[in-house]
Amino acid sequence: MQREGSLIGNRCNVTQRVNVNGDRVFDVIEPSGLKRSVVLWENNEVEVFLEGERYIGNWRMDDDGDVRVSLPGGTFAFTPPS
Repeated sequence: MQREGSLIGNRCNVTQRVNVNGDRVFDVIEPSGLKRSVVLWENNEVEVFLEGERYIGNWRMDDDGDVRVSLPGGTFAFTPPS
């Protein structure tokens, strides 16, 4: 994760699934194997689950069509699967 601004690209594997609650979840897996599960809410709130912890922040679509997630610890972005 980085601070807001320009982000350094990384080749993550992004998959989409529906959890038991019926919510759409994006699993973002970095080349190192680090996995984040991301739930985007309609009010632009986001929940990110990483290593057993839950983080709350905000999300938006950027000019490239990527999802940009802002959390208290930094920012990351991913391209949702089509």
